[in-house]
Amino acid sequence: METVLKADIFFFVTTLMVLVLSVVFVVALIYLIRILRNIFYISKIVRKESDETAKDFSELRHSLREEASKLKEDVDVLSDRTREEGEEVLISFNSAHKAVKKEAGKIWSLFTFLLSFFTIKKVVKKIKSKKKKKIHGKKNK
Repeated sequence: METVLKADIFFFVTTLMVLVLSVVFVVALIYLIRILRNIFYISKIVRKESDETAKDFSELRHSLREEASKLKEDVDVLSDRTREEGEEVLISFNSAHKAVKKEAGKIWSLFTFLLSFFTIKKVVKKIKSKKKKKIHGKKNK
């Protein structure tokens, strides 16, 4: 009789533990699913933004090529005029050259700004991750 009672208690305790562990597993699985959904959502946003950035850079390259060809045509016209008209055209060519240099400087500034922006963004992300690691390290101790 005593062994039957012990067996019933064992099966009762085992059943309770299986139920508790099942509930804990289901809750952990729910949190894992939520985390994976967030990661998927973030990766979609990053993919979309990177595609748009690549498209913007492609458009910028295309417009630069167009402007360069226009500039080449203008230079050719100016050089023809220089041969014909002499010093007056040379002066206007120099002013056009300065304007082109100025515009090229603006484009270079834009490029360096974008490069700096993405570099700073990476550095800030690294600093934040280091702070999180330090905070989590202190909590664990």
